[in-house]
Amino acid sequence: MILGLPTNGLPVTGPTMSCFEAMEAECLHQFGVAPRKADCRGSFIKLTWFRGLKDRIVLTDDIHIQMYVKCHIMSAFMVSSAPSSSSPGPTIS
Repeated sequence: MILGLPTNGLPVTGPTMSCFEAMEAECLHQFGVAPRKADCRGSFIKLTWFRGLKDRIVLTDDIHIQMYVKCHIMSAFMVSSAPSSSSPGPTIS
């Protein structure tokens, strides 16, 4: 289980999208809106875009709830995988 979600479906693997147009199309498909080029750094979407989108979503139906959860998971993943300047890094015991 990851974040309490069942992981019995297909694995989430595949090539990275380095083309802005491909990222834009995927965001339109997943979130109904796409980031601007200013919201991206290379092939990465900035965390602030996901946080802003999550803050604007009104939870009126299942579609919007799913969008909110996707934004939350992406934000949590980005925060947990980003290096922290306050910690010395991983330790080996």
